[in-house]
Amino acid sequence: MKKLTTLISAAVISATFNAGAIAQDTIAMVVSTLNNPFFVSMKEGAEKKADALGYKIIVLDSQNDPSKELANVEDLLVRGVKAILINPTDSDAVSNAVRLANRAAVPVLTLDRAANNGDVVSHIASDNVAGGEMAGKFIREKIGDNAK
Repeated sequence: MKKLTTLISAAVISATFNAGAIAQDTIAMVVSTLNNPFFVSMKEGAEKKADALGYKIIVLDSQNDPSKELANVEDLLVRGVKAILINPTDSDAVSNAVRLANRAAVPVLTLDRAANNGDVVSHIASDNVAGGEMAGKFIREKIGDNAK
């Protein structure tokens, strides 16, 4: 799982920004919660890749609160970030934050959960159905077909 989240973070940053970045350029990542190891791993991967590409990255935790998420995006826009990667707390609630960034001409990428409204440059997510199938096959291989 950690490899997957690191790979997702690296792919997001690499696909969005080129290696010739100016060191003072700042990007942002707004995470729904840092109480989940998946998102902590995603944060760490994004920080590592941003550093390798010469970007400063600001990571903010929305604490699973849509109003905190909106405040985080407002704060980042005031700080003048070049792009926002956001793992929404809620697909509907994040729409206001996305629209604010759109009005400020700051590109938005959603991670793991989509935004239902607003313009998003890209959406990066794992295939949860395929992941569930893989987990089921793994468990069946380990415990056998006759387990109860």
